[in-house]
Amino acid sequence: MLKTTKIFLIILIILILLISLLLAYRKYMQYPLTQKSKQLIKSGGISDFRKVDIAGTEQYILIEGKDRSKPITLFLHGGPGVPMPFDANSRALYPSIINSTVAVYWDRRGAGRSYQS
Repeated sequence: MLKTTKIFLIILIILILLISLLLAYRKYMQYPLTQKSKQLIKSGGISDFRKVDIAGTEQYILIEGKDRSKPITLFLHGGPGVPMPFDANSRALYPSIINSTVAVYWDRRGAGRSYQS
């Protein structure tokens, strides 16, 4: 009985360490994105992630641009199983877009962050 308790505690400690490492890694990877967002806002642009209610359904949009007066480019979600371009990585794929337009990434209903199980 004592051996089972000891094994359980070791597994629990390993899981806690693993989760802590994953959360720290996530924070580390988000840092450049938050710095970029702060820089855009500081220079007069826009960088906003918000929840919107469309026909009673919560959905998410990401808005980014260096100049708020530029026209909007709407990026639609890629479909089931393909969350591009609505993804933190998509910002890196199309960096020039925010120079000439205000990019609006829409995470459509039932997909990505807007998915509700």
